[in-house]
Amino acid sequence: KLPAMDDFTEANLNKIVEKLQQKAPNTARQAASLIKSTITRMLESDDCNIPVPCKRYQKILSLEGCPTTKTYMGVEDLKKYFHYEPQNERERICHARYAVMMMTGARYSDVRKFTRANIQNGVLTYVPQKTKKHRTVVSLPVSDALVHYIDILSQNESMYDLPKFNETMRDICRKCGLDEEVTYFWGGKYITRPKWQAIRSHLGRASFVTNMLKMGLQIHEVSKLAGHTDVTMTSRYNASTEVKLTKEANDFI
Repeated sequence: KLPAMDDFTEANLNKIVEKLQQKAPNTARQAASLIKSTITRMLESDDCNIPVPCKRYQKILSLEGCPTTKTYMGVEDLKKYFHYEPQNERERICHARYAVMMMTGARYSDVRKFTRANIQNGVLTYVPQKTKKHRTVVSLPVSDALVHYIDILSQNESMYDLPKFNETMRDICRKCGLDEEVTYFWGGKYITRPKWQAIRSHLGRASFVTNMLKMGLQIHEVSKLAGHTDVTMTSRYNASTEVKLTKEANDFI
């Protein structure tokens, strides 16, 4: 049967979370967030006169203990990616969208709406949809390459759902030769696979954050560029495990 409000008991929610944690971490978070927001909207509806059986539904569905996938595309990976020539229209659009994500750190949903109207005096400005209630405004310098990719997206109305986008990106990255072995969390455990198999939409944003931090920007600066409301979220996107040591610390170790 279709789920009703009285089905959202603590026991059922814990079963849902247990199932979700067998999936990729970001997939699990997205699904849990969707369920959580649906329950909230149901409770706020004028037609709802039944309280949710579990008062802790928001905490249970937060998946705080869910590990992140620590993978990203570094500078050498990006060189291969940006030299790749798309082989068909779908690759062309997906390649451009992922390029914009990695160059700006913008979310998949925000990049879909970028046009030249977002660019003034060499600066890209936009309001992230996810944090618009916090009145967050992001501004980044614009390169000719970024304008080129934004033009590709704004001049083409073809849209691909997220699974098709991810599938296309993995295929592109396989053709780019991103076959370095990486270990990441997937399906409830850590696995080792070629990097192209780990490619998902969220890695574009993670790659931007990680590369900016590795290039010397402070985390509060990267947080503003990524449109985060606090640096805690920014640190979750940092996929680098490198620690920059002073000469004294390095000598000591």
